[in-house]
Amino acid sequence: MLEFIKKMLGGGSDAAIKKLEKIAQQVEALDEPYRRLSDEELRGKTAEFKARLEKGETLDDLLPEAFAAIREADARVLGERPYHVQILGGIVLHQGRIAEMKTGEGKTLMATLPAYLNALTGKGVHIVTVNDYLARRDSEWMGKAHRFMGLSVGLIVHDMEPAERRAAYACDITYGTNNELGFDYLRDNMVIRRGDLVQREHAFAIVDEVDSILIDEARTPLIISGQGSKSTELYEKADAVVRALKRDEHYTVDEKKKAVALTDEGAQRVENAFQIENLNDPENAELNHHIHCALRAHALMKRDVDYVVQNGQVVITSTGFEPDQNQEMPDYEEALGSAGGEGKWVGRLNTGEKVMAISRVVRDENGGLIGSVRYLVSMERADQQISFLITILVAVGLLILLLLSLSGVYFIRSILVPVRQLSQSARKIAQGDFGVRIDKAKDDEIGELVDAINDMAGELGAAEQMKNDFISSVSHELRT
Repeated sequence: MLEFIKKMLGGGSDAAIKKLEKIAQQVEALDEPYRRLSDEELRGKTAEFKARLEKGETLDDLLPEAFAAIREADARVLGERPYHVQILGGIVLHQGRIAEMKTGEGKTLMATLPAYLNALTGKGVHIVTVNDYLARRDSEWMGKAHRFMGLSVGLIVHDMEPAERRAAYACDITYGTNNELGFDYLRDNMVIRRGDLVQREHAFAIVDEVDSILIDEARTPLIISGQGSKSTELYEKADAVVRALKRDEHYTVDEKKKAVALTDEGAQRVENAFQIENLNDPENAELNHHIHCALRAHALMKRDVDYVVQNGQVVITSTGFEPDQNQEMPDYEEALGSAGGEGKWVGRLNTGEKVMAISRVVRDENGGLIGSVRYLVSMERADQQISFLITILVAVGLLILLLLSLSGVYFIRSILVPVRQLSQSARKIAQGDFGVRIDKAKDDEIGELVDAINDMAGELGAAEQMKNDFISSVSHELRT
């Protein structure tokens, strides 16, 4: 737990940890008193806290009581009470820091604590997620606890009218994606009348996957564009320049994060090709955007894997790319069209954190493309099954060590072949019977375990050979 807290704080300051622990203990000390409150009494705490703020108390003054109140609401409404480590994470977020938590440690539930506290000011809280599915899910799921406490909860997703957006932003807590919130901000800076604004002041925001949103996706600027006679000439020029770039020399690729970035030399080549001084200047934002779209199309997106071409039309099936849904002509599809010489935008598959979209290409006997079958699978179930397989492999490795200590090399030799077969079967099962593609990180994890077992087998074989050589040598010396 100490290492976890150190990561959240970005350092090993014992004094800072003690301060967090002291506040968390104050929250937990109020657990029993708040359990005895009726629903009406608990709900009435919201009005009480707001009144105390108006009289001059600060959010930090209210933190222990507010966290205790929403913690009790989470338990009653959601059936989940935030643990000690989640209280610590909530305090860190309230203080404007970054809390690093692994998947499954309860980030979504943790966010209810600082969101409730900061919503008491009435200035609004934004909870920023990476896609529409998560925004909708969390607003409906976690929003139950906030509504129970008398707060209003709004949702910003694609295809909403300005009046609907304005009402959602006026709520105490608003869930939305980084793209939707970003484009609403840009549109608000283009309106003529104040009454046409949809957003209000920006007071407090909680950003999920902050490294992805504020670093990786920030490399691609948000551009407002409308339908019209926009020429495809720029797409074709960008494609031609990108084709001449070399991987690792002119640009880098992060397969895991689905990100590409120009190196300094690559940026120089692009600037020379388009005869500009600085690719990152604001006036070159559109060109910069096109270059990165072309890089993604060439370096990351694979035909019949991330997209399929049907009747001259491109259909994106990968969940790793989320181009701007507000543009009339999405640039990734144009970039793919330039890269492949054909294709236009027809649609997109949207999925969330626990759901994966699978596309299977169907071909005829001559290899011609007939179509593709798309379906959704539960990644939560797949994760559990893959984790179970990993556990089996670890257990097998430990069993080998145990048998080695008890029975020696000769007995182990008889089970080496079944172990190898088991490790190979585990991979086949995970990739076939479960009907999903294993996440690259999971696949690497399984691969490392399989390699470790195979290395162990090699070492055991070498040990047995050394023992046989030693026995032969001793026997020879005795005979002579």
